[in-house]
Amino acid sequence: MSINHDLFPLVVDHVYIWVSKRAPEMQVLRDMGLYPKETINVHTGQGSASQVVFFKNMYLELVWIEDESELAAHLAGGGAAAPVRETWKQTGVSPFGVGLHYRTPDAEPLPLGTLLHHAMEWMPEDSSIEGIPQPSPFTPSFFILHGTLAYWESRMGEEEHPVGIEYLTDLQITVTSLENPDVLTPYLAERHTIRLKHGAYPLMELTFDHHRQGKMFDLRPTLPLIITC
Repeated sequence: MSINHDLFPLVVDHVYIWVSKRAPEMQVLRDMGLYPKETINVHTGQGSASQVVFFKNMYLELVWIEDESELAAHLAGGGAAAPVRETWKQTGVSPFGVGLHYRTPDAEPLPLGTLLHHAMEWMPEDSSIEGIPQPSPFTPSFFILHGTLAYWESRMGEEEHPVGIEYLTDLQITVTSLENPDVLTPYLAERHTIRLKHGAYPLMELTFDHHRQGKMFDLRPTLPLIITC
């Protein structure tokens, strides 16, 4: 079965970066004029937690290891989304993840050969995450969200940031190896949903509002992140 790229149904739901416990790195985002949601999201049963910054069509998540023993049990039980520790700076492993959702809840699923849906204690009752097998640790983790976990627009409110940015309009991720991509990556690249490029170090570049303000915030070395708006 082939995929009709003209009707490609997946869009970016959120992106994440693995960071230090309790995300002290969030301060550089505050300093540039972004207001994070102050609530900490604890991923019960996975051993991780996160804090997010909402925009009008996606969100940025900083995620960390909250409980090592819970994480070990989760991974031993076949859990997905193994953490990327600080060694990524030396190894070049990607510290990024990209969550996607279908444009509409009733869209026909793509024939991607994905893993079973994972439903965890912290998720809304009707929700699950569909994992994409990752042959290479050097490319981001991709996954598809289902249920109200994915369709969060109705409960996010209208986020306003002092820096004045609203909508993600371009996403580019630098990886240290393009070999052995997962099954979804070529489709995302062909539809310009996400652009991957080869480079010396992992880097995520988020462009908002078609770069209308002409501003750029390079948040390295605190975060492997450049934001343009």
